Amino acid sequence: MSAEAGADLRAATRALDRAPQKLQELIMATAREQLGNAWFEELAASGGSRAQQAFISRDASVIPFRSGLIVGAGNDMLTKPYEFGTNDREKQTTYQRRNSSGNGTHSVTRHVRRQLPERKPGGYIAYPAANRLGSRVFKMWGSLINKVLHDAFEGKA
Repeated sequence: MSAEAGADLRAATRALDRAPQKLQELIMATAREQLGNAWFEELAASGGSRAQQAFISRDASVIPFRSGLIVGAGNDMLTKPYEFGTNDREKQTTYQRRNSSGNGTHSVTRHVRRQLPERKPGGYIAYPAANRLGSRVFKMWGSLINKVLHDAFEGKA
C-alpha cells in the first residue's frame, strides 16, 4: 500500500468516526456484505478437494470494524486437519467389530488419515485466501466508506 493510499484510508476512517451512529451502522452492514462476498470468492478460488472446501468454507464469516477485519473459516473439529494437513497419513487404527451373524467379533484395521492432505504449515485454503484478501480490503474499505457517505448525503441511503 502506498503512502497516499494509507493517508486516504486514514482520512476515510476519521470521517467514519465522526459520522452519526446510524450512518456508521449502515457502513458496517455494507462492509459486512461486500467484504464477506470478497472473502467467499477468495475461499472458492483457493481450490482444494471437495471435503476441504466443505469443512473450511461452510462456516466462513467476516466481522468488519473500524480498525480492522476478522475473517473466519470453518467451525468444526475437522477444519484444522483439512486446512493444515497431517504428518502421518499412514496411521492405522485397529478395533473390534461384531460379525455380521452377530455371534462373535473380529479385528478390523483401517487407515484413518488417508483422506487428509500432507502437512502444510501455511495452510491450503483459508490462510492463502486471507493473504490475498488483505490487499483487496485496503482498496475496498476506503471506496466503500466514501460511497456510503456520498449516498447518505445525497439521500440515497
